[in-house]
Amino acid sequence: MPSADFLLEIGCEEIPVAYIEPALAQLAEGLAAYFAAQRLAHEPVQRFATARRLALLVKTIRERDKHCP
Repeated sequence: MPSADFLLEIGCEEIPVAYIEPALAQLAEGLAAYFAAQRLAHEPVQRFATARRLALLVKTIRERDKHCP
């Protein structure tokens, strides 16, 4: 089954250090929930951040079975 990688990167104004981890966690949970709702199998969501960037990387997203609605 074909697969692909997905990178989401958000550039923003400087984020206070205390807000980075909760923001990454919320983004990762939301993305994982979306993939689950779409029935897309994937490896764990990797999280990366700097004071001006939040990023999520998901490797090996497998295409949904065409026979499933």
